[in-house]
Amino acid sequence: MDSIPAGRDSSSSPNSKQELSYPSTNLKPNQVGETVLYGIPIVSLVIDGQE
Repeated sequence: MDSIPAGRDSSSSPNSKQELSYPSTNLKPNQVGETVLYGIPIVSLVIDGQE
């Protein structure tokens, strides 16, 4: 159902090794992910399966 983490990590994230939250979190209705991309801190919110 929720294919956001799998699709994001492999295809469109050049720095997937820095994305700490996506590979390791379990899919929950609401989740917060933090990562650093090119030196810029990024926070992603997933609410009801939508990022």
